[in-house]
Amino acid sequence: MDRRHARAHGHRRSRSLRRIPIFPLPGTVFFPHVALPLHLFEPRYRQMGEDASKGDGLLVVVLLKPGWKRDYEGTPAVHKMATLGRLVEHERLEDGRLNIVLRGVERVRILEPEASELAEGKLYRVRSIETAREHPPEPSEATSALLRAVRSRWKELLHKSGRFEPESQRVSEDASFEELVNHVATFVDLPPHVKQELLDEDNLIIRAARLEGHLDEQLKFWRTLSRFRAFSPDDPSVN
Repeated sequence: MDRRHARAHGHRRSRSLRRIPIFPLPGTVFFPHVALPLHLFEPRYRQMGEDASKGDGLLVVVLLKPGWKRDYEGTPAVHKMATLGRLVEHERLEDGRLNIVLRGVERVRILEPEASELAEGKLYRVRSIETAREHPPEPSEATSALLRAVRSRWKELLHKSGRFEPESQRVSEDASFEELVNHVATFVDLPPHVKQELLDEDNLIIRAARLEGHLDEQLKFWRTLSRFRAFSPDDPSVN
């Protein structure tokens, strides 16, 4: 093996063996470039939050697999694809609980555990991860059209469903393709396993197209409901 290949091989290996605390959650799928507020009350996660605030501030949020309740206090199975987040806000409450905010940095793949997942003297789990690179779209009219479609459908869905909470609208008009798609994927009302499927998708164009399909399905419901709401109580056509 020549030196250049050895250096490249070693670099890949060191990336693969980054050990990061993981925060497994039963109903949350975390995406890159999105802010995630969390309330930490379990002792293990309070310890994890405190350690992160004193260290590099990095945590991995990952969705638990079905059946997690049987081993919740232990090491229940998690999905392989997750998101690495950086701690951007940290508040300790009087009783020791923590309020934190993570900002999604990048998508990562959680590797199989080599040994115990519990770091020495720690209550929380630690796993090796590697960056799971995504395939950004090439600039084109088709890409721009898809971006406009996702944005317009999301705005219409917010309006028709009456959702006006601030976090659902905190995406700028000049947001990148990835930022917009991941923002909508975070806040749209979909089951966790469907959101996990979106996160698993490497190709951002495919992720956006699938998301557009989910938005269309929800809009069909709200558009139909809007037509019924338009009827007045004494409208004979209702009968």
